[in-house]
Amino acid sequence: MDKSALREIYKKKRNELTSDERREASKKIALNLGAKWDFNQKTISCFLPIQRLNEVNTAPLMQQLGIKNNLCAPVADFSNTTMIHRLIDDATLIKHNDWSIPEPTNGTIVRPEVLDVVIVPLLISDKKGYRVGYGKGFYDRFLSQCNKSCLFIGINYFEPISVITGTHKNDIALHFTVTPSSIIEHEST
Repeated sequence: MDKSALREIYKKKRNELTSDERREASKKIALNLGAKWDFNQKTISCFLPIQRLNEVNTAPLMQQLGIKNNLCAPVADFSNTTMIHRLIDDATLIKHNDWSIPEPTNGTIVRPEVLDVVIVPLLISDKKGYRVGYGKGFYDRFLSQCNKSCLFIGINYFEPISVITGTHKNDIALHFTVTPSSIIEHEST
């Protein structure tokens, strides 16, 4: 199935989950990720969820990762569909931009090439690690700037499907997808 059709299907599926189901799934995703990787002294980018779109709540994950690592979060520039990342610490101010996306408004800018791990939002991924997001290409452009050893981990309520059709040469595959019930290492890794 192509990205456009999948985008609509998985937005609907996500919206059909109850708030309790999303909350429990988010906790399980954080537990699964923590059971697989014990990151220590890494620089990790993790998105801040858009609540109105029912994205995976990354708060449990960020709390867990923030103990031993440097965390940063993306800031989107919709004029050129790029992102920068800012370090998150106790002094970080989080504010919603014009599109209701929470973003750090201060904090040191972290260059993509110094990141060790990127936690990536998605609607659905396939077994090769290709993902469907909201269709603007922010993450593909950003991931292409990361160093070759950076680990790309998608988190999602749903298990990957067999294949996403209509992928583009600039689409960047994930290394892993973590769901409430599994951790999938993608075929392209």
